[in-house]
Amino acid sequence: EAWGDTELRVVRAAGWHYRTALQFPDLDDGDMGGAVWTLPGTDVDYRGAHLTHHEVPTVAIDDLLRSDAVTDLLHVDVQGVESELLSAAADAIQSWVRLMAVGTTDRGNEGRLQEFFLPRGWGLSIDEPCSTLFTMTHPTLAGFTVQDGLQLWENPFLRSDFPG
Repeated sequence: EAWGDTELRVVRAAGWHYRTALQFPDLDDGDMGGAVWTLPGTDVDYRGAHLTHHEVPTVAIDDLLRSDAVTDLLHVDVQGVESELLSAAADAIQSWVRLMAVGTTDRGNEGRLQEFFLPRGWGLSIDEPCSTLFTMTHPTLAGFTVQDGLQLWENPFLRSDFPG
């Protein structure tokens, strides 16, 4: 689509680090806590909920980024496996992404994201930690999260005013 003189390309797909099919839970409109993964060998999600699932084909993030010009904003929110996804596409992200918005689902994930981006020279522009409530037993740390967090990262190497 064209917006003024700017080309806009919106891709709605399940992004992953390789082409496959992911299992997404069958949820009603009131449940926005769906995870893209379950505990291995079960139908139990990160909150401990038993759900039925359906397959969704994926696009490899690496392929998606390399097939485009520089990506101004890449938003990733995959319920706790952001680090796994980003690590597999690290070179493409470093080379092709200006801004990364990452939804965070647990405090451990927030730290792993900082360990991923900071050594690569990225700047953390927004850091809104997730909110947790430790009231019950859940099978994963993300299960205690009641409000997702957000990290917005800027790649200084793709700024037009970056020296060099």
